[in-house]
Amino acid sequence: MSRKPEATFKASVHRHLPTGRTGVYVEGMANDYRGGTPDNYYEGDSGYLWVEWKFLQDIPPVIDLMDAKKQVKLSPLQQKWLGRAESNKINVAVIVGSKLGGMVLTCDEVHHWSDKITREEFEHNLLSRKELATWIQENVGRCLNSPL
Repeated sequence: MSRKPEATFKASVHRHLPTGRTGVYVEGMANDYRGGTPDNYYEGDSGYLWVEWKFLQDIPPVIDLMDAKKQVKLSPLQQKWLGRAESNKINVAVIVGSKLGGMVLTCDEVHHWSDKITREEFEHNLLSRKELATWIQENVGRCLNSPL
């Protein structure tokens, strides 16, 4: 059975994460009995991070993860989970991938997952797979919008 593009993209980022005693612990959170929980939990020496992964086959003129009519979107349960976590100062992010790379959306005011993002803004903020892995590694343990 072939892998879905989102899983392939995520694996291509994970290949760049250091593992072992000084690396990043990664756990997939897929579960048929609960919904909304982000795709992966990451833990490092100083803390943790939850990431919901999305993948765009083609980059539309406007990316709107909150629009239920879009093919790539956050489900209502994902929106609720992320919103609750954000209010509780839990480290969360949404990474939107594409064939060209990916963009990190956090609970900050610059690139929030509820914002509409133009294709130009998406392409301008693209990180390579290796840069995404570095971002994950650097952000385990640091609250993305304020200190814990």
